Amino acid sequence: MLLAFLLILIHTAHPEVKTSVEGYFPDAAGEEIRLMKYDDLLSYKTAEVNSAHIDENGRFQMDVEISKAQLMFFRYRHGQRSLYLDPGKSYEIEFKTAGSDDFDETRSLHPMHQGFDLEVRNPEGQEDINYWINRINNRVADYLETHVMHRPRTNHRNSLNNFIQETDSVLADLQHLFVTAYKEYYYGYLEATLNTRSFQHLFLNYIAEREILYHNPMYMDLFSTLFGSYVFTGSRFITRRDLDHAVNTEADYYVLMDTLSKDTILSDERLRELVMLASLQEMLSISEYSNQQVFRILRYAAGHALYDEHRRIASNILARRKNLKPGYPAPEIVLKDGEGRVVFDLSEKKGSYVYLFFWAGWCPVSMAEIGPMADIATRFQDGLSAIGILVDSEESVSQVSGRDSVLPFDVFHYAGDYRMLDRYQVRSIPRYILIDPDGNIYDNPFPAPSAGVSNRLERIINR
Repeated sequence: MLLAFLLILIHTAHPEVKTSVEGYFPDAAGEEIRLMKYDDLLSYKTAEVNSAHIDENGRFQMDVEISKAQLMFFRYRHGQRSLYLDPGKSYEIEFKTAGSDDFDETRSLHPMHQGFDLEVRNPEGQEDINYWINRINNRVADYLETHVMHRPRTNHRNSLNNFIQETDSVLADLQHLFVTAYKEYYYGYLEATLNTRSFQHLFLNYIAEREILYHNPMYMDLFSTLFGSYVFTGSRFITRRDLDHAVNTEADYYVLMDTLSKDTILSDERLRELVMLASLQEMLSISEYSNQQVFRILRYAAGHALYDEHRRIASNILARRKNLKPGYPAPEIVLKDGEGRVVFDLSEKKGSYVYLFFWAGWCPVSMAEIGPMADIATRFQDGLSAIGILVDSEESVSQVSGRDSVLPFDVFHYAGDYRMLDRYQVRSIPRYILIDPDGNIYDNPFPAPSAGVSNRLERIINR
């Protein structure tokens, strides 16, 4: 009874506590900044936590409710920078965009990729979580550069052991539990990637009979290093034939869990289920496993996995793998003008194919496609809607046409909607996607008009 009670205490969620962030970002006055997190550190699906408008003085404030120390990141335009937040703390953060006088001149100033840096300050004057993690990361970087980078074939066991002892001595006053675990599992990750310890040693020292730290990046990095491909190449007890039967033939969660239980390394049910999810995620990139059957197991796990964390991870793997994939719904696009009026709603285009493209007036590759796109739009006007979205900083359709004639396709400005660009994974342009009459992705990416797509569109539309 006592053991059961202790296990309940370990896995009981801590109450969420308000954490405050005050930011100073003078280069982004009048724009929006978003605070994001990874919903889990296996699928790496992102989620928005909060957002704020940066006032004319370059300042913003936001609060977030968290229950434990957590990796988060700020996103401004398409740039992002990470930091760690502790529950109940207050932070002051100063931001600078790429292009500031003291920035490295070699950084990209691509209009869509406005890079920035941030400096975290703790108003309470204490050495906070970011201070400690930066110290660890910097020490690791120095070690790799000094002892590993130019000696790839050297046995690094002695140098790594010395590094661990020195780091423990330098950080002897570290008392933050999250950072202490971060440091320890970073050691394990280095031992694994530098191949200085056996799998058995790493498993017994870092994984076996220990709590799974789902929110600690270095724990999950070590876990993925040890178990990402374990059932395919590491286990002596699980065969490819077993996996083929469990996934391709049965497509059954319980059969797969029983299959993995053949390996005593995976005797712990929680660990086994997490390894199963990591393996299923890997199977989606292995041709010998049916994606449809893998999805079937993941859907069951999303609703019936033994642990809440695993149900969320299964759901996130599904969401990430289905996003922008053929046969799945195209993400929402609703564009508004400066007065809040809807100027374009993608859902209203159902019933015809949509040739969706993302351009910019400053992009010569985009501008070279105006003529070919006009030809496509004219030829297929009865069965195809050609829709362009401009990502220029300033709203102007004339900069795209470069002429007085009316374009035979619709062009809209993205109106600063970076959430929409995130949904469509627009990180570079031009970008083309074909959407079917039911509003589902038909093909992504789709070729540019100049790539000779007329015959292909003819077959698709008139099939």
